[in-house]
Amino acid sequence: MFLALLELDPAQALRFNALPFALIPLYALYWSAQRKGMKRTGSIVMGIMLTLTLAFGVLRNFEAFHWLAPPQTG
Repeated sequence: MFLALLELDPAQALRFNALPFALIPLYALYWSAQRKGMKRTGSIVMGIMLTLTLAFGVLRNFEAFHWLAPPQTG
């Protein structure tokens, strides 16, 4: 993924691992909420990020969600 980003190929980076592309805006929202003192909102966003990460890690291993798995290389 990082090599694809270094080569300025975001589509390929997304194909290798879509999770960071979903987490970056959520982390920005979390960071903003924490800086503004909105602890409850920050906690909710962090819970969403954790749930999304766990769901992504599990679902990408099922055949129905093969589009989440990285492409086969070699």
